[in-house]
Amino acid sequence: GNLVIGGGSLFFMGLGTGLPLLLIAVFGNKLLPKSGKWMEAVKYCFAYLMLLMAIYISSRLLNGDWVKILCGGLLLIITLHLIAATVKQSINSKKISIIMMLIAFTGAVYLVTIASKSLYGNNIATNKKNTLQFQVVDNKHDLEAILSNANKNMPVILDFSASWCLACKEMELTTFSDSRIIGSLMKYTRIRVDVTSNSPEIQKIEKAYGVFAPPSLVFIGQNGKVDNKSMVTGYIDADKLHKILQDVK
Repeated sequence: GNLVIGGGSLFFMGLGTGLPLLLIAVFGNKLLPKSGKWMEAVKYCFAYLMLLMAIYISSRLLNGDWVKILCGGLLLIITLHLIAATVKQSINSKKISIIMMLIAFTGAVYLVTIASKSLYGNNIATNKKNTLQFQVVDNKHDLEAILSNANKNMPVILDFSASWCLACKEMELTTFSDSRIIGSLMKYTRIRVDVTSNSPEIQKIEKAYGVFAPPSLVFIGQNGKVDNKSMVTGYIDADKLHKILQDVK
């Protein structure tokens, strides 16, 4: 709320960001390192970092075992790449380097193929089988209809989710597939509010329940009142959700 501190902070942040560029523009070659073979190493380092970042981003959508496989495959490629570089430097043979890279690629493909046979048939299928089923609504009319017809002796859980929400997909694969969560939520009327469209009607529903963004979990007790203390915003793992479910009445 202080204009002087806020404006001054932005000014000095901009000055700090631009100062290195000014120094490079003025002194140029005196500050910048000379190009050479070391730039090849930098290129490969950044390439592997980008691949690692791609795996990290994909981890929100993939099963945890798949992430481990991809990380292991990338580590295998890096290791064999280093071996190939060492051999090339000592023997100065491009053919040997290419052969080593082909071996690395073949090994990574083999690792992923072997592991996928068990993962695809077991873990992924198990997750789909054990995932809880929710009644999906995307408008106020359907939501009120389900709530009015719900068993008054059962509490209600509203799962605010969206197709573009990565954390929602992660909860679907991990939290809602946990046997403890499945057992606890079987005693609930489970409703999933699809907020993908973010329409004005959806925004009114979110506002009515105090929801800021998906994923969010809202609990309604047997008395028909919203339990604001137990409300969950953002991703939550199975252990923490299990503790919350023990307290909701």
